[in-house]
Amino acid sequence: MSLELRQRLDAGDIDIALIKREPDSGPAWATWPERLVWVKGVDFDSSSGVLQLTLFPQGCLYRQRAIRELHVVQGPWRVVLVSREGVLSGELGVDSNGQV
Repeated sequence: MSLELRQRLDAGDIDIALIKREPDSGPAWATWPERLVWVKGVDFDSSSGVLQLTLFPQGCLYRQRAIRELHVVQGPWRVVLVSREGVLSGELGVDSNGQV
């Protein structure tokens, strides 16, 4: 998503893009911090002991940050769905999301 937009911007396919990226990763017209938060559906049951994740596809900054943090805490987790669409309306899993 942001990675694809960045590639298209660099290739000259588009003139401007709103992308997410790590701090201090190059020039930008405007920047602002986003805090990563964990979100879940109202009916999500975490009693299985394994955190089931619904994530955006590769190239998503939220995905990269979420997986990096999960490696730090070393708890059991697995990816149950990769999608570009919101999938937290039911009991499928949890996701990470930004908050400005």
